[in-house]
Amino acid sequence: MQVREDSYKFIQGCRTQLELIEANFLKEPLHMQRAKQEEAEKRLQEAEQVVQSLGRLGALVNHMTVQNLITVAKDEVRNFVQDVLQVSGEQTTGCL
Repeated sequence: MQVREDSYKFIQGCRTQLELIEANFLKEPLHMQRAKQEEAEKRLQEAEQVVQSLGRLGALVNHMTVQNLITVAKDEVRNFVQDVLQVSGEQTTGCL
């Protein structure tokens, strides 16, 4: 949860920085402003890619967790059914 919040805060900071660069359009030489803007856009794009990767990782972890729970549930049901059949088979042969 903390990583996601930090990532979104970083993205918001990048966007704010980009807006400030655009707001200071006439206060700096054009080449400096252009370099800062390109760097800010690059950081924003990288941050957005990291957030997307984290989202995919989270989805993968969720999928793996569900698959593991399904496997455990199947094993438990199979063991239960085997135990019930085994006990019921012993009772049937014991009555004869």
